[in-house]
Amino acid sequence: DAGEFRQNVFDNSSPALSKVKTLTIVMDMLFGINRSPEFGGRFGGCLFVVVPSRSFNRAVYDQAGRTLRTCDNNYMTDRVKNVGLESAVFKKAFEQFTNHDLDTNDKWPQDFEDEKARGKPKDGGFFVTRSGKPIKAAAKILGLPSRFKWPNVGTKHEAALACAAELPGSVAFVKSESGWLSCIVRNPNAGLGGEPAVLCWKIQCSV
Repeated sequence: DAGEFRQNVFDNSSPALSKVKTLTIVMDMLFGINRSPEFGGRFGGCLFVVVPSRSFNRAVYDQAGRTLRTCDNNYMTDRVKNVGLESAVFKKAFEQFTNHDLDTNDKWPQDFEDEKARGKPKDGGFFVTRSGKPIKAAAKILGLPSRFKWPNVGTKHEAALACAAELPGSVAFVKSESGWLSCIVRNPNAGLGGEPAVLCWKIQCSV
């Protein structure tokens, strides 16, 4: 159930991350708790990664062959920079981004209220620090190795797995169009007694 899912996430996250409320806020959003009927609409798929800023910077900027790219010319990043996850600004931006009724072929509608968004792709993931500060939104990290296989899933799930494996201390969430929410983390006991390198939990959400 949802309580067991949350507890697994807390129990297997880094100690520093499990002590802050960022994970709770992110899971509440992904479960659709208090999702606005005005902006929320039909909850589409999304990727959300909570990551220490140092891990993010090392993985992206200190490794050859890796590129950080936004899918929308920084539109979503500009919308959510310098705002908290609990703010009305972030809530509206996230809910509009994940509103599957508010897109045309996975792009912002041409008649969307903000001209800057019109026609831009709704793709990529949200990356936030442990304290909940947005790093990038609608972004992809290109060049992360695919050391592990996850059969029969889409590109967002593969990206979540790569992020969890390659960004130390991170917690990656991915929500599918069908409503399944998955969480992937590095296994703190990897290699002990045959323990796997990464852990994953799934739950079917009502929205």
